[in-house]
Amino acid sequence: MVAVHDWMACPAGLLCRLLGRRPVVFHVHSTEMSAVPGRPRGAVSRLLAAVEDAMARRATAIVAPSVTMRDQLVARGWPAGRLHVVPHGCEVAELAALAELPPAARHEMRTAVRSRHLPGGTGALVVFAGRLSAHKGVDTLVRAVPLLRTAGPVVAVLAGTGAPRTDDNARVAELIAGLGVADQVRADYRFLDPDELFGLFLAADVCVFPSTYEPFGLVAIEAMALGRPVVVGPGYSPEVVATGAVRCARDDPATLAAAIDECLGDRAAAEERGRRAAESVRENYTWARTVALTLAVYREAGDRAQPAWSPGGR
Repeated sequence: MVAVHDWMACPAGLLCRLLGRRPVVFHVHSTEMSAVPGRPRGAVSRLLAAVEDAMARRATAIVAPSVTMRDQLVARGWPAGRLHVVPHGCEVAELAALAELPPAARHEMRTAVRSRHLPGGTGALVVFAGRLSAHKGVDTLVRAVPLLRTAGPVVAVLAGTGAPRTDDNARVAELIAGLGVADQVRADYRFLDPDELFGLFLAADVCVFPSTYEPFGLVAIEAMALGRPVVVGPGYSPEVVATGAVRCARDDPATLAAAIDECLGDRAAAEERGRRAAESVRENYTWARTVALTLAVYREAGDRAQPAWSPGGR
């Protein structure tokens, strides 16, 4: 059995399948390099898509991390009968330590982090984490901030930086300056270490991940694991966040602002949703479940590839 992960391993997987006659399971974690919906495709993207398509045609089984990702691959012409959904696990030591903090320690940490980002430590803290690529919805979030109706000051912190060899950081900085929201939207243009990032999640009144394309979206699961109110974009597969987040059906600033206002306007309901989200993560996103589902796919692929035995046959 050969496991192939994303386009980088496809050439080796094709050789194993065609020359070695081995069963191959193709794990597709993302098609960001080849086929992001709505993004123009250049020569490199088309080449990588062709490599992925060739691997998909010959794979014994294909694994996607979400239902939406599976449906996108079927729409590309990949064989629906060989596509399986196996979600990722989310069990991080730093997350577990924060989730188990006693209430007093949790309050102390939240207060300390909030005082660094909010004037006087008061107001609403909105947190985004991820790359500043356009499909992560960060532009929509910046445009949504001036539309918020929540009373009192609101500060949105962008925890992340642009993809290498892109103008992502400059694009976001120009948008912030152009809209005149530099006092409301703060970007460090860097990735945070886990302790700092998860502490920021814990301090947030709402965590926002407005992606228009998201194969799985682990960052939202991490925020949900801490019981935080979460808003996600239309790129998130509905079953990934289930009832643990507010999911925007459209990618536009007004829709996103309304979803954020919903969380900030009814704190009790948002906190209850966060509590349910944390329970859902503990139940559904364990590595034990991911391993069990993965092994089931491997067994089925092995059985499918194994020729029927007959007496005296080979």
